[in-house]
Amino acid sequence: MTSTEITVEQSVLSSGTNVLVAKPSAGKRHRGVIVLTDIFGLRTVFEQMCARIAGQLDAVVYALDPFPGITGLGSVPDRLRAVEQLTDSGVLGDIALACDATEADRVDVVGFCLGGTWAYKASASDRVARAVSFYGPLAEYFTGTEGRASIQSFLANGTGPKILSVVAGQDSLTPDEAVRDVEDHGVTVVRFPDANHAFVHDPSHSNHRVADSEKAMTLALRWLGEPQFK
Repeated sequence: MTSTEITVEQSVLSSGTNVLVAKPSAGKRHRGVIVLTDIFGLRTVFEQMCARIAGQLDAVVYALDPFPGITGLGSVPDRLRAVEQLTDSGVLGDIALACDATEADRVDVVGFCLGGTWAYKASASDRVARAVSFYGPLAEYFTGTEGRASIQSFLANGTGPKILSVVAGQDSLTPDEAVRDVEDHGVTVVRFPDANHAFVHDPSHSNHRVADSEKAMTLALRWLGEPQFK
């Protein structure tokens, strides 16, 4: 962990996607982390998350707007409908641009909720060293949809061992059958049996669990920071 001051600022990728950038103030960093948000996107809680990761891993951190160029996101149903407009090529293309923007030798990916789903897919890139998925919904695990291949197909190339998956035992978005198959593909799964969806990243959420949240974040940072951790 570094004692260097962390700066957090807004920026834009060459694709036009808005991002938050957190980084230690002094010198070039040799590692980067890409943070993929939930459906509510970039906000204070992710500024704080990026700053924490940047400080503890001494990394440049980019958090991506999940809905670039999409308007009319006033309600939860609006945002859920907007998910259907996202494509593998668009989202993974932005992740690749963010990886390059870090100018880091090693880049990891951390995703929450919707972002946790993309973290599984991003791990298939040779550019990504390790990934953490926090309760990434697995509705499209076995079967994809227009513009998006199944998650299972991304794990078929053997990238499962790169991934730590944090799963809430009461979360209907991560069905047991899909979680078992994730494990069969080499993903390390950590279950929190009494937790529900979104229990880690947003203290204002009704499902937030203080002790479990801190335990899960500690495990995630160890996963990214200690290559021997398994």
